[in-house]
Amino acid sequence: MEHLGSYFGVRSIRAKLAAEFKANGFIKNRYGRVIRPKKDAPRLLYNYFIQSTAVDAALLGFAGAIDLCKAEKWSIRPLFVIHDALLLDVAPGADIYLDRILDRCADINGFACKFPVRVENVS
Repeated sequence: MEHLGSYFGVRSIRAKLAAEFKANGFIKNRYGRVIRPKKDAPRLLYNYFIQSTAVDAALLGFAGAIDLCKAEKWSIRPLFVIHDALLLDVAPGADIYLDRILDRCADINGFACKFPVRVENVS
């Protein structure tokens, strides 16, 4: 299992996080948000970093989608966020804009890739 540490730059990220935690008593996620793990949990720094960054990336995607809906004045209202989901109230006929919303959610500042997103109809 240790060989997995060489993929995706995990070893170097872990080393950077350990040094940051040792120097500051906290780490920051990719967007600069401070994470204050328990002093006895340095082995979890990478997990904290990934999970915190993923939450911020999802929220940025959702915010971009909401901004797009408002700017275009579509009949689509954001209702709320549940973990990794954005619930929207989509007026009849406005579903033609969902592909553009998905595209906006998938394009996160700071990442070269597009995130996988999908639509589910919950009537």
